[in-house]
Amino acid sequence: MKSLSPFTVSISINMEPIYAILLALVFFGDDEYMSMGFYAGAFLILLTVMANGILKSPRGKRILNRIRSGNQ
Repeated sequence: MKSLSPFTVSISINMEPIYAILLALVFFGDDEYMSMGFYAGAFLILLTVMANGILKSPRGKRILNRIRSGNQ
């Protein structure tokens, strides 16, 4: 738990509706259609989770430090 920030835990918990909907599709079939808003929201949540993981990695931190210092 020392390596997980509250932000990381929070965005991971935001994935719960996506998991639930995917499991419902597996168990109950694909008769239900989702709106474009659902897919846009799911994409934003997934993008945020992936960006957080990349930026928290050692390589991501080095890249951020270079950008902040102005040496790209």
